[in-house]
This record gives sequence, structure tokens and C-alpha cells, in this order.
Amino acid sequence: MKSIFSKLFSLSKMVSPQVTHLETHADTAPSFAERAHAVAIHLGRAIHGLEVTVTQERPFVFTIRTSGVIQAKIQLLFGDLVADIDNVAVASHLRRQGLCRRFTQELYNAIRSIGLRKMTLYAVKDGCVTWAALGFRPTANAWKLNKAEIEKSFRAYRHEFPPEVAETISELIFADQTDVFPIIANSKIEGDIHLPPVDLSSKILGEIKGWHGEFDVESERYRQYLFR
Repeated sequence: MKSIFSKLFSLSKMVSPQVTHLETHADTAPSFAERAHAVAIHLGRAIHGLEVTVTQERPFVFTIRTSGVIQAKIQLLFGDLVADIDNVAVASHLRRQGLCRRFTQELYNAIRSIGLRKMTLYAVKDGCVTWAALGFRPTANAWKLNKAEIEKSFRAYRHEFPPEVAETISELIFADQTDVFPIIANSKIEGDIHLPPVDLSSKILGEIKGWHGEFDVESERYRQYLFR
């Protein structure tokens, strides 16, 4: 797969999180609360103007909420070793400055350091392209549900891609390789084309109403997009 990729791609202020009452459960490992706090502290320190709170929802579930420059809700599911991103909204005056990428990078660093293995989310609207560009892929079930729509949209705009890129994307779709999502979202299109790259990816991925996505924290194939 690396050969395919090579073809396509030539703190700020210290902020301590506000921690609401954390109830201790006899069947909860003591380290879970500490790990949740570590994620909150990391985010608060890494991103200026971010306020962070932590609450415990269930014995193995902690919720991190942020406000200020980014409003977000992330559930740390220690039983599944997953960080589920429920919502991320960058303040309107700070959009298109890479803050969503920066936040996701810092979340990745934080959850990896506490042993979580995956990030998950449900992408809708503009997020269908944004999250794919950051390396998220559809889950196996989401791919099955949306493959036909992706094929249809890609056929309509295939001529906008350079032949080699179009052939690679076509092969990945045919082989049910979900890597095709970040590849479409990050393709660098050169030459005289009718649609710019961002609009082109939106025409293909943006046709999907929504998709469940995942990010393997330990995979370099995912990280290469997030840390571009």
C-alpha cells in the first residue's frame, strides 16, 4: 500500500481542567480516573484558550468536554480501549486555521499515552470530508452501506482526476479498501481541472449523508494523514 500512497502525495498558556465530582466504584480500576485526567490536562495545556472538564458516566466511561476555542465532547471507553468523538466545533472566527487538525493530533497523543487503541466518530455534512482528510476510514459496515454511493459519485467525476490517480482509486473501491476515503480527501490534483481538489473531494465524499468512522491509533497508515 505504501507504493500507492507515494504515487498520490509528492503551549501555550497552561490550563488545568475543571474536574467535576468523580464517583469511585469498587469495580473500577483506580487508574481510569487518573488516565482521564491526564487526557484533559494534556488538551488544556496544548491548546491555548481551551477549557476542559471531566465527568465519570459509568464505571469504565469518562466524558471529556471542552469549551472556548473548540467545543467538543469525547467519551473515553476504557472497556473497549476507544475514544469516541461525539462532537468537535471550532469557534467561527478561528476556522480554516488547522485547529481541528491540531486538536485531533493532541487528542491522539493523549489517548495513545494512556493505552487507548482507537478513535471513533460519526461524520456528517462537511465532516464527511474533514475527518477523511485527517485519516479516518469508514467502519466495515459503513463501507458496505455507502460503497454504491461512492462508486456512483466517483464515476461522475473520475475524468477530473489524473489517469493514474483515478485508476488507483477505482482499484481500491473495487477491492473494498477503506483507505480510499483519506486518499480521495487528500489527493493533490495537478493541471487544468474543472474542480479544485477540495470541491472535488466534497462532490464524492460529501454526497454521503453520514458514516461511522474509525482511526487505528497504532497504524502508520492512519497517522500519515493526521500528521501531514
